[in-house]
Amino acid sequence: IYLKQHIVHHLFYRTPYGITHKFCNNKTMRVAPEALLLLLSTSSNAYVINRSVVSDSRWGSSLSSSQVRTNRHGSRMHSALLATTVAPASRTTPQMLVLPGGSDAFKNIIENSNQDAKIVRKVPAPLRKVVSVAAVPAAAVGGFLLTPSRRAIAGVVGGALSGVIGSIGKDRLDSAAVSAALPALAQVLLDNGIEGQATMDSVQKIQTNFGVSDEEFETMCTEVYRQYLVCMCNDPTTKTGDITELNKLASTLRLSNLSVGEAHAEAARDIFRLKATWTPEDELADPEHPDRMSIDKFLFLTERALRGSGETEEAFTYEMSRVSKAFGLSTKEIQNRCSAISKPFYLRALSSTRSKIDTGEISSDMLQRARNQLGINDWAARDMHISTYSNEVRSLLGTDKENEDDSFDAASLAFPEGALDRLQKLKDVLGLSDEDANYEIETETTPLFQATASSAFARAIEDSSQSSAVWEEISARQAQLGLSDEVTSSLVGNIAVQVVGEIFEEAVGFAKVNNAPKTMEVLDRALATKESVVDMLASSGNDDEAAINEKYFDANSQRSAVGFIPYPDRLRMYQIYYSSSLKKSKGGKELSAEQEENLSKFQVILGIEESTVLETIKNTCGPIVKNNMVMACKDILGPEYDDDLVVSLKKENEKLISNLRVPDSLVESYTRTCYSDSLGMVQNMAPGGIPGKEYVDKLAAIRDFLNMEIEEVHEGHLSAFGPAYKKSVVEAMGATGIIRPEFREPLSKLRMGLGVTEEAAESLFHEAVSEKMKPIVQKLVNEMERTLLTTQQLSQKRGMDMGEDMFQSGKPASGKLGIGAAGNLIGDCMNLVDFYQENDIGKKQVGMKSVEKKVKGEDGEEITETVEEPEYEQTFPVTALEIGGCDDESAEQLFRQFLVTCFTEQGPNVQRYEAAAPTFGSILGFDAERQEEISSTIGTMIYENYVNNVMRTKPSLDQQDMMFLANIQTKLNLSSEKSQELLVEAQKKNLRNEATNLFADLQSASGASLKAFRERCNSMGIDLQEDLNVSGDRLKAMLTIEMLEGINNGSITPESGDLLTEIQDSLGLTSEECEDALQTLITNLADGTLKNIGNEFRRGRDERAADEIKNLIKYASFLGGDLDLDVSDDMGQRIRGVYDSMDFTEDDKEKVEEDKEILLGLLGMYV
Repeated sequence: IYLKQHIVHHLFYRTPYGITHKFCNNKTMRVAPEALLLLLSTSSNAYVINRSVVSDSRWGSSLSSSQVRTNRHGSRMHSALLATTVAPASRTTPQMLVLPGGSDAFKNIIENSNQDAKIVRKVPAPLRKVVSVAAVPAAAVGGFLLTPSRRAIAGVVGGALSGVIGSIGKDRLDSAAVSAALPALAQVLLDNGIEGQATMDSVQKIQTNFGVSDEEFETMCTEVYRQYLVCMCNDPTTKTGDITELNKLASTLRLSNLSVGEAHAEAARDIFRLKATWTPEDELADPEHPDRMSIDKFLFLTERALRGSGETEEAFTYEMSRVSKAFGLSTKEIQNRCSAISKPFYLRALSSTRSKIDTGEISSDMLQRARNQLGINDWAARDMHISTYSNEVRSLLGTDKENEDDSFDAASLAFPEGALDRLQKLKDVLGLSDEDANYEIETETTPLFQATASSAFARAIEDSSQSSAVWEEISARQAQLGLSDEVTSSLVGNIAVQVVGEIFEEAVGFAKVNNAPKTMEVLDRALATKESVVDMLASSGNDDEAAINEKYFDANSQRSAVGFIPYPDRLRMYQIYYSSSLKKSKGGKELSAEQEENLSKFQVILGIEESTVLETIKNTCGPIVKNNMVMACKDILGPEYDDDLVVSLKKENEKLISNLRVPDSLVESYTRTCYSDSLGMVQNMAPGGIPGKEYVDKLAAIRDFLNMEIEEVHEGHLSAFGPAYKKSVVEAMGATGIIRPEFREPLSKLRMGLGVTEEAAESLFHEAVSEKMKPIVQKLVNEMERTLLTTQQLSQKRGMDMGEDMFQSGKPASGKLGIGAAGNLIGDCMNLVDFYQENDIGKKQVGMKSVEKKVKGEDGEEITETVEEPEYEQTFPVTALEIGGCDDESAEQLFRQFLVTCFTEQGPNVQRYEAAAPTFGSILGFDAERQEEISSTIGTMIYENYVNNVMRTKPSLDQQDMMFLANIQTKLNLSSEKSQELLVEAQKKNLRNEATNLFADLQSASGASLKAFRERCNSMGIDLQEDLNVSGDRLKAMLTIEMLEGINNGSITPESGDLLTEIQDSLGLTSEECEDALQTLITNLADGTLKNIGNEFRRGRDERAADEIKNLIKYASFLGGDLDLDVSDDMGQRIRGVYDSMDFTEDDKEKVEEDKEILLGLLGMYV
């Protein structure tokens, strides 16, 4: 009644494939329209589903079964109610509801075969072979069915007798036979099953009996496999036997891998059409929807079938791409869906493995075969194996049981007897590594072990005497839980670190708010706890105390008890503990042995660096020690000073330093500070800054109190008393600036009394010298500028009007370049030299040397004896440039003026000036090289002028000239090399000027002048090209001019080869360049001469042409007559006629003949 009244309005809606029934959660079923009508026309309790009748192939496999499943909410539901006929119970025998399967495909194939195929299937194979060669009346075939006989021929005859008119053609019969093979094949598989040798033989007979070709039979078998696969997927539930079932069918049908792939590709399109075309996307997205499950089942079976074919990865990828294309799914999505089906199967296998592990029925090979069949990869298998092993561990421990409060007694849980052996068997079967298995055990047993160990630690901390018993309890718990020594050690260490670390963390909180008493209290508790923990761990016998401290209490490790605490917080705790300990000590100045020991322990535990400890002591104890030392120094400098006081103060100070453990480096720092302060007090109390003997002795007593040597305080004494010593030196110099000998010994004693070193005293002496020397140098510069510069130049340089000031003589400057006033300037320069030398500035004794001296003996005769004298080294630590007395330009002018005076002076002081010149240059700040450079500039001018004057009258310098230059060299203090360099440069400059004048009008220059210039250069060793920079073209021009003049005056003839070679070498030309110049010259001369001859001929002056013809022959003889001249025949004949008419009676006939031969050769004529 419910169905009839409400099903149409509330449960169904029409689709092209039927009317869809809506159940809860949007789950649907499809019902054929015919079935629905029959359903509504019958009683609700009087019908059955007839699966044996399928009349409409439009519904495909979906019309052949009824699918039943349970949804996620536990409700039973139909995913498809498919039937074509529902008969009343009175006329149809009720049947049990049967789930769809692959064998439904065989029934569909048989029932959907055509009539001819059904008839041919009933004809025996021998008869089909007979009728295959000729036409047989249709009635005969039908008659055979009515009059059957054991003999085929008799059956045919009997059928013919009762047949009707008409016949079945041969081709139609063959086609029917082929069509009949497909249902016949399905019938064999339905009757015999899909496996076994008998079935395979029957399948093979089908091909033979029905005369089907191999290709056609392969196609039939592929079609059977395809429909079988589609019908299998009508049941959305995947079973492990489905894979084997498909493999058996493919084997029985002898399908190739290619045919299997083709069948799956075609089936993919059928499955998509039947299951996905009209199903909403949200339902296909639901993994529990029947259509989605059928599609996933198909994908899984396809993936397994293709993988099991043993083809290459490329072939597998290709076949799967065809399937994925049909469903519009990516390869990754297909893999995920297949994995979702295969993993539950394998998990059930693993669950079974756990239950049967003790029986030995399950092996790792069996699991491997299961993975291969299901397509479980190694990574997925490893994860499931580890999960299975973990579940077994929890099951054996009892931690997998659910409690009402989700808690359990961790101390009571343990592995039962034999559990570890069982786990070992399971590990071997699952193929797990020791590392993975141990990790799972450790993960589950660690909380259980930690509960016991933490409780044991608490007891050991309260009573350190129970350390051994506590450790035995921990060891027993280790054995119960099957933990390794390494894991146990790590867990125990972590607990130890946590127990001690929590206390230190508590102390950090108090230290941050400067709660010193509470910080010290908690730190003492932390130290006691740490020592108890170390004692307990040491009782295990695994490690000694040093190893335990290194493992768990190393401050440099982040995993230690204090490593997680930032260093500033650790330092703060140490500083608070140190200052608090000092305050609690005796008199606040002495740490007890226990306090020192605790501080040492805390330094190690907290990882406080030694430098930081020293800084802490400095900040805490330093002020106490320093104040004590300052007060002692003041007592020594006071009026009650005596030797006993120093001894008493020293003992008291040393004891204080020892008690407070103040490091020596810090004490040394305090001693330097105290002594420096004492020097300051003495300096303030001493008149004039120079202490008397009393304070000198007291300073010595302070050094004794502070354990200091005089060498350690020289710097302080220099700072305190150096200015007083310098002042004394300046006073000793007086107005002259020179310290008299009687003042030098008192200055030495004063130095020693003030505690100033010799080096420092010398430095102070140099400072005093600088103060005295600077105005002397400035005065020299002023005098020089007034001497050399005009009033206008001096005003411009100094930036002020200098007026008409007079010199000391009362006269203005006079003399050329101011040299007339050099007498005043040179005297001031010598005063500066005397100031330097008489004060022994820079004069140091470097040793002793032996000197032979002549002395008078007792008899009055002169004898020679060897004596030892000091050997000194002269340096110039104070110079005019360094002290700022003058700039570099002024210093150079001073030195230059000094040298000019030495050169021009003729009086008795010349030798003294010349000897002082190097000293004066060094005092100004010039080294030997710079002095020689300045001297050379003066020497250059003198050398150049002298060389120019001499070479105006003589071609080269003679011996007298060289002696004069040697004298100049001595006066200017020049080296021999420098003198030679200046001489050569002066000669080069003179010749360079001469060459410039000579080449200014080279064309008009005579060969004689060029020759003289060339020979002068050669005599002086001057190379024209390298030394005088004469270009190659000018050298060739010189050669040409000299050859032209020589040819014209007859000094150069064709036989003058040596002369030409000499000229070539002296000019530095090559033989090729010389030959080219000669040929060019001769060619030009010959051309000019030929033109002159023509001019003379035109004017009718043959007698004058005769001289030109002789010149032409002369020029041609230099080149052997080899001249390329352009001479016409008329011109040639006329020249020859003139030559023949000439008178050669007085000439050498042989020479005349040679000249004629040369002429005829030039004219192109032959004798």
